[in-house]
Amino acid sequence: MVDSEILFDYANNGLHVPTWEIIFYVAVMTLYAFIGRARSCLINSFAFTFYWGFMYLLPRAFAANGLSHTALIAYAVCGLGIYALTTLALQTRNEVKTR
Repeated sequence: MVDSEILFDYANNGLHVPTWEIIFYVAVMTLYAFIGRARSCLINSFAFTFYWGFMYLLPRAFAANGLSHTALIAYAVCGLGIYALTTLALQTRNEVKTR
């Protein structure tokens, strides 16, 4: 379990995401919104959330609690699996509509 002090540390200090990543995220989301690709916006949101969680939250949580690398691998595999299955499902749905 994650210690409550770790959660309070995140709440008090905030999540420091580099500005260029936020600008890139907003630019990609704006592009998809103008094109009218709502599904792509959802996939993009999940991908960025997964990336930011992986890069910024997990290393600090693992260092503070001494968690094993098995949990890190499980997070990565499950996140990438959900991303791949969602992308595949949306692509298959689009192909069925065009027939």
